[in-house]
Amino acid sequence: MSPIKVGVVGLSSTGWAASALAPGLLNAPSFSLTAVSTTSAASAEASAQKYSALAGHPVKSFHGDASGIANDKDVDLVAVSVKAPAHRAVALAVIEAGKDVFIEWPAGANATETAEIAAAAKAKGVKSIVGLQGRQAPSVKKVKEILESGVIGKVRSSSIIALCPRELNVWGPTVTERNLYFTDINGGATLLDIGVGHLFDAVTHLLGDLATVSATTAQHYPIVTVLDDEQKPTGKTVNASAPDQIAFNGLFKSGAISSAIFCAGLPATQGRKHFLWEIDGEEGSIRMESDEFASLFVNVKDPKVYLNGELVEFEAVTGPATNLTSAWEAFAKGEAYPTLEDALKTRRLLEGIKQIDQLRPANTPQTCTPTKFPLMEHEAGDDYIRRIASFIRINERALGEAGIPLRRRGPPPKPASAPSSLNPMAWFGPERNSPPPKPIKFAIDTHHLFYLLMRMEDGGIDGVGTLDVKVDNPSKPMNYINIFRDSDKSDTLSMASFRSTLSAVSGLSLGAAWWGRPEPPSINAELKYLFSCFTKIPALVLSSPGPKMVKELANEPPNENCLPLEAFRSLQVFECADIDPRTVLGWDRLSDGLRSLTIKRSGLEDVSDIFIGAVLDDHGRREGTTSRSRSRRVSPGHAQQSSVYSTRLPETVPEANEDSAPPTPHPDPDPIPHSDEPAAHPLPDHKWSALRYLSLSDNSLTFLPTDPLAYLSSVSSLDLSSNLLVSVPPGLSALHSLSSLNLSDNMIDSVLGIYTHLGQILSLNLARNRLESICGLERLLALERVDLRHNIIDDPAEVSRLAVLPNISDVWIEGNPFCELDDAYRVMCFEYFWKEGKSIALDGSAPGLIEKRGLSVRPDEQMSSSRGSVRMKANSPPVVAVGGARSPALNASPDSSQPGSRNDSPLLAAVGAKEKERKKKNKRIVDLSGPGHRAVRSEAEGSAAEGAAVAGPGPRPAVHRARPSHGRHRSEFSSPPPSGLSPPSPSSPLAPGEPLSRSAARRNRVSASVFEPPTAGPVMSSEANAEAYRRRIEALQNDMGEGWLKVFSQGQMGSPGVSPGVASG
Repeated sequence: MSPIKVGVVGLSSTGWAASALAPGLLNAPSFSLTAVSTTSAASAEASAQKYSALAGHPVKSFHGDASGIANDKDVDLVAVSVKAPAHRAVALAVIEAGKDVFIEWPAGANATETAEIAAAAKAKGVKSIVGLQGRQAPSVKKVKEILESGVIGKVRSSSIIALCPRELNVWGPTVTERNLYFTDINGGATLLDIGVGHLFDAVTHLLGDLATVSATTAQHYPIVTVLDDEQKPTGKTVNASAPDQIAFNGLFKSGAISSAIFCAGLPATQGRKHFLWEIDGEEGSIRMESDEFASLFVNVKDPKVYLNGELVEFEAVTGPATNLTSAWEAFAKGEAYPTLEDALKTRRLLEGIKQIDQLRPANTPQTCTPTKFPLMEHEAGDDYIRRIASFIRINERALGEAGIPLRRRGPPPKPASAPSSLNPMAWFGPERNSPPPKPIKFAIDTHHLFYLLMRMEDGGIDGVGTLDVKVDNPSKPMNYINIFRDSDKSDTLSMASFRSTLSAVSGLSLGAAWWGRPEPPSINAELKYLFSCFTKIPALVLSSPGPKMVKELANEPPNENCLPLEAFRSLQVFECADIDPRTVLGWDRLSDGLRSLTIKRSGLEDVSDIFIGAVLDDHGRREGTTSRSRSRRVSPGHAQQSSVYSTRLPETVPEANEDSAPPTPHPDPDPIPHSDEPAAHPLPDHKWSALRYLSLSDNSLTFLPTDPLAYLSSVSSLDLSSNLLVSVPPGLSALHSLSSLNLSDNMIDSVLGIYTHLGQILSLNLARNRLESICGLERLLALERVDLRHNIIDDPAEVSRLAVLPNISDVWIEGNPFCELDDAYRVMCFEYFWKEGKSIALDGSAPGLIEKRGLSVRPDEQMSSSRGSVRMKANSPPVVAVGGARSPALNASPDSSQPGSRNDSPLLAAVGAKEKERKKKNKRIVDLSGPGHRAVRSEAEGSAAEGAAVAGPGPRPAVHRARPSHGRHRSEFSSPPPSGLSPPSPSSPLAPGEPLSRSAARRNRVSASVFEPPTAGPVMSSEANAEAYRRRIEALQNDMGEGWLKVFSQGQMGSPGVSPGVASG
């Protein structure tokens, strides 16, 4: 590819462009320096001669304005490297010529100029690159690499201390003549623009955008001495307007705290740190520091990097052109590079701090004026009404498309003839000539919506709803809290007096015709239009108030009244975030028509308060049987309830009875409180019957009550992610239509018995939980997609449990320990499914060519194996009995010809129910409790022995639980063979004394749901009992490793096995 031809505006024989920009262009193989332009013909010619010799080819020269070099046909890209105040004019000329542009930071002299340049580039479709080359610094790249590796965990704080020393002769008590514009706050080259701007672009590049900023600026050197080029005083002084010290703290959108102090004009004393940046995470820290002169400019110099106190090695920059060269190469290769959009984001941050400094009285040494970023002014109420009405007019059709479409739509009717101005809600009408626009959900915060409803009520519009219902103790603040506000609240207006004030203010506006322009719609007309739109809007996103407020409400006391949604009569989609949903009125009507409901960060402890309590309250208030205040009801005893109670293992399901009757769990005390209200006041059947999608994510829920789920049976997609659930909620069995469930980012440690709660689930997300085993998922026969990422599964054989599922197609497993321990884990996992004749996508991708070569079993071979047409009966693993000797009567079975004699898995029964009975293959049974050897027998011999035991004397002991089946295929228990059974022949695959392979041991190990201790049998001596107990412990330790104690304790629950007292004997 031919190199990009570059022309440079402002490239003379000396200066920043000569020392940093030109070497980068000359060293970058993807670029060719073609032309230069300066203010005078002499300097342009001298520069062209110099760089012609360096580049090895002729370089054109231009002088005067930038139009000459911009319109030259041999120039593809123009680099703007002039003083900051001149950036705008040169950049706009280049963009107008249709050339790509490089512009030095800070782009425009302020945010307005930067936005203008960015808009012009976007309109012309030209590419832009900005000189924020700090992102390309090796130290910044190394820190980004460390952060992305996750070694320090989630970032919690960032703190910076930076010094611009006095000897640099900028932003301090002295300044050189060529840099006089550095002292002007509007010159675009202050400490805030250059020092803070370059560094904070790197900060946000690494840690994300800032949400809020509080800043303090100070000026210690208002009068600055001017120096000549030899650093000698000229006898002149200038008045500086830019701050020389800046301190601020803020909050990243990720929640991390940010603090920084920038000092200029202080001497570079011995031992003084010039730059220090510490990033603290949950699991470690990063420190960047430097003692070098002016090292706060990470775009020029690289500090040292320490990870948890240890020096990190990397190749540092060798000069100011190094990072620029990297940025230019990234631009040429199409990789990530800073653009005008990035510059505008940083410029707006600095603009907010600059406005703070302009509030400082003249000649004062310091100021402390904290504010929130972005700096916002309050908006007049009438202006807001006109603005929101204009927004809706422009986006009418897009807002109308935000509802959930019906599955069937009739043919489009003929377009209406009435114009939109006469029919403001024509977007819900039949006009469908053009393709439907991208849907837009109507988003508004509670502060502005309350103001609009109050103005509508004051304008005499019916149907707004009551605005006088107070909220007692909401879980979230109902107004934006500004801790720095110091306005006097001693003389505040009541709601009634405020409404009268609004009426008086709104009547004082002058007619627009007086100014000689068309009269805009009156405020009352705009309010009627907004109300008409509200009644037809299908999707509403409601959020908490922000810092920008309506001016008339800015100095009022905090709002304590509920927000009625009576006007939103056609609502299908409702989302609320960071608000207590109990502060909303109208749930009795919302429950009739909502098809999608999202509640995030609500502070709710019991969702029954919304799905049942709020519906009944609002219905009673509408009927006049409820008080006009809504209290925050907390379930009795829930405040003292712990969210970390131990997970109760569900009872195993008897296979023989599972097809005929649903499992009946043993009664256990339920730690979750249930409200008696639904029983006393049940909801009508039609409430919540239209709801299809429900999201309760990020609400810190510790439980999901059973009572409201009975009314949510129509929900097909449920999101419970980012909560504090420790188990799969048992009440989910009431959601008969549920096909997609998201339980990610919880604290679930077991999915045993999940199939008793989720019948026809198709998609299941269990990422970021605490699962060590997925035993139980193999019983979800309809499952197609499952996400198991970032759990603590350390054995890839756990994935094989999913191979028996008939419809499985997508599995996500990355982030588990076994992915790091075994490089070939993907091949192993793919092989589990290929053996079952299935091709799946693992972590979103099918097996690659190399992975397919690593598979030992090909799909075509597997499909022609001896399994026949029933895939799921293949290769049942050996069954290992761990629990010691068991009574023969416990394992006795009737004759094999009788129904139910085969204790088949319901999984197999479901697949082969309609097929002819096939001959049962013999199955080896291995007993680890024998005296020093493994006894092996065939299943046929075992059945005969068990049949003989039936005729023996003595009644069969009562058994509460049948043998479970939670292994990959049919991992069962079996009693030891009779003592007369002959040992296996030496040719047996498991000869006496032969150790199991590692993979066989994984397949044969006993999980928590498989192990059961022996039931009461013939009385044994204490010595024999102790020996059996010891063998059982040793077998568990060998098979389960460090988790043997957990499995043992689970196996002890409710089983009359060996007495615990034997262990001490």
